[in-house]
Amino acid sequence: MRDVDLLGLQPHELTESEALELLDNFRAVESLAFERGDASLDDIELDYSPESVCAYLGKAVERMRFREGKAGADSTLDATGAVWLGRAAFYFGESLVRGSNHLHWGIGSQDTPFQNMPVVKGFRHELEASVVSIVKNLAISINLDREPVGIIRRAIETWRDFENE
Repeated sequence: MRDVDLLGLQPHELTESEALELLDNFRAVESLAFERGDASLDDIELDYSPESVCAYLGKAVERMRFREGKAGADSTLDATGAVWLGRAAFYFGESLVRGSNHLHWGIGSQDTPFQNMPVVKGFRHELEASVVSIVKNLAISINLDREPVGIIRRAIETWRDFENE
């Protein structure tokens, strides 16, 4: 596999096998961070329930810092923010997968904006949840609106509504 710079990553340039390897690495690294306690926040019980996702994402977003101190459409996270983005995205995605018998991890479909990115698949209408993009957009919204619980809860409910039956 080619060396992939995760901070300067261009997912659409990866081959399918490279994207799958990147997904496996993302899941392994983030899973290990949770197992070792490196991803723990305060005293939040990490049981992958919607309530724990709301609490976890709210606290993780507090640790995300945007370069130049402002959030917006072209916002870039600093290195610490990128770590917490990965952890929060993994926890959100893993909670979707664990809460369903048909959702699963995969890579974004070709010729879509999320091509080769870590996504959760199995939703109605072949929708894919690009967890990194979703959590980054939540972080931007929270930084702009300062209403974390409502924003996070609406996002979780929206994706749960798209589950196949």
